[in-house]
Amino acid sequence: MTSYKSYQNFKSWMPESFGQTTIEESKYFEKEFQLVKSSNLNNMLVVEIGFGNGSFTSWATKKGCDYRGFELIPELVIVATELGFKVYDSEIPFEEVVSDESVDYVVAWDVFEHLDTDQITLKFLECFKALKPGGRLMARVPSGDSPFSGPLQNGDFTHKTCLGSSKVRQISIATGFVVESIRAPALPIWGMGLKTFCRRALVTIAQKTFYPFLKNIFMGGGDVVLTQNMIFVLRKPY
Repeated sequence: MTSYKSYQNFKSWMPESFGQTTIEESKYFEKEFQLVKSSNLNNMLVVEIGFGNGSFTSWATKKGCDYRGFELIPELVIVATELGFKVYDSEIPFEEVVSDESVDYVVAWDVFEHLDTDQITLKFLECFKALKPGGRLMARVPSGDSPFSGPLQNGDFTHKTCLGSSKVRQISIATGFVVESIRAPALPIWGMGLKTFCRRALVTIAQKTFYPFLKNIFMGGGDVVLTQNMIFVLRKPY
């Protein structure tokens, strides 16, 4: 079993900074939910797998979500509980916390790469059972399609699985999900200062200019995600 004993130090997750959401993170979360046409999350039941240092935990709670979080690292569960968040050890099954077909969203930011394929499949099935018909599983992982994701995937020894878009589709079909989208993560440009605007605008232009060329010349023109990270949004059928 992979040890996460020193993971908090590796990630610089300190108790005093738990639940702090930067402007960039806030804009990012807002944009991701706008892209799935869910700008208003008030009273939605949202479950997070692997809440880490609580940036989404805090953001979702402030948005009025009925939030539940699961985390492997006991110290983070203790800190979040002391701050009043509804969080649980990741060994606790969803069904002990939420009713079947009651959840609007399950989110997992940078989590599934820490699991092996069998664990991912079981977690997808657990999410499917908890989600309402029409509910969504939204996750971010290093893009297994991309030649640029190596530093992310290989820079953490707790990473077990590289997920490309085809593998995500394969597991989704096996677990009953409909693939709504597999794409690059949102990259908000506005509202974070001039320096960030200029840098992200240049990144956006470069991606739109060069990624189609790379796809067509080196990857056969396939529908692949070349950014370092990849977002997939899966929907439980009605």
